[in-house]
Amino acid sequence: MIANKVIPIHPRILRPKKKQLPEAGLIKKYIQEKNEQALISTFYTSIVKYAKQKQFTVAEKLREKLMELVPMALSEIIETGDIIEQEKNAALDPEKMKPFADLFNQFSKSEATAFFFALTHREVKANTPVFEQCQFDDRLYFIQSGRFILSYYDSETRQNIDFAILQKGDVADAETFFSLTSHTTTLTPIEKSNISLLSKTAYDKMLLSNPSIESKLHCFCGNRKKSCRIDHSKRQARRHYKRFSTEIKGQFHKIDANGRASREPVKIHIVDISAGGLCFVMNNNKDLDRAGLHKSWLKISGTYPVNAMMREFSTIARVVSLQILPFDDCSVHVQFKEPIDELKVMEMVQPNSMTA
Repeated sequence: MIANKVIPIHPRILRPKKKQLPEAGLIKKYIQEKNEQALISTFYTSIVKYAKQKQFTVAEKLREKLMELVPMALSEIIETGDIIEQEKNAALDPEKMKPFADLFNQFSKSEATAFFFALTHREVKANTPVFEQCQFDDRLYFIQSGRFILSYYDSETRQNIDFAILQKGDVADAETFFSLTSHTTTLTPIEKSNISLLSKTAYDKMLLSNPSIESKLHCFCGNRKKSCRIDHSKRQARRHYKRFSTEIKGQFHKIDANGRASREPVKIHIVDISAGGLCFVMNNNKDLDRAGLHKSWLKISGTYPVNAMMREFSTIARVVSLQILPFDDCSVHVQFKEPIDELKVMEMVQPNSMTA
């Protein structure tokens, strides 16, 4: 039995894009009349209808609204959830899953269904880049058909360097997807091709109910990255300076558009450095706007020992990438506005500490 409750008036009815659902008027009417049974019946009928029509996003949003407005309608909530799951299972496309069987075979049945319907599918034209170097987006790309060139622009030679061919079953842009950084490469289809996309928003939502997908996807992408057909003879060295590991405590102030540094410093641990930039780790900074740091300018300072003395350093740098680590930690790579002297770098590091 559904418990009696006061149903709040909620004038904002779900709309897919700008088009109002046909049921919106009835839902609004029953909310205003506080007619719980009619409201539940309308939601139930609508959810089943859209699930049968394979409009799962609409069905799931309506079910979420049902749970919000009438949380005690347990049987209807459970039953519509089962119906949506059954319709999704029936709508799975084995041909789109087959190129990534190694990934889907790791998933449970519910995980496989959740992952498949988190994807969107797109046909792309030949010679039209899917993404370009220095642009930013938050999607992971699965190659369904066709062939793609992965390339980058070498500023020293002023040439576009093609260094890999991706084709059916490959994954592109995992490094950018799992960190907060701009593209370092350009992906261009050689012929008309098909891809599947996983957005960061869909990924994060999926992990709420399927957290174990994260490690499985990480592992799969790592393995696929290793299997890419890279032409090493064309792959130029893209790092201009050698990196060295170090252990320096420091801090940074974010610089705003007017060139003013923030008042409150953020404590950091610098873990490697080169003449061109450094990497630092922030510990337990879940309240910090980490996404807002991307491409921002920072004033970084710290101290390091030389013999028995402590020396200070300060520099201006721009954030080029961020990666979220366990326990709300975050690693950040920055590029100095002006390269620093390599002799100074050697002062700041330990002997035999080159990392790349």
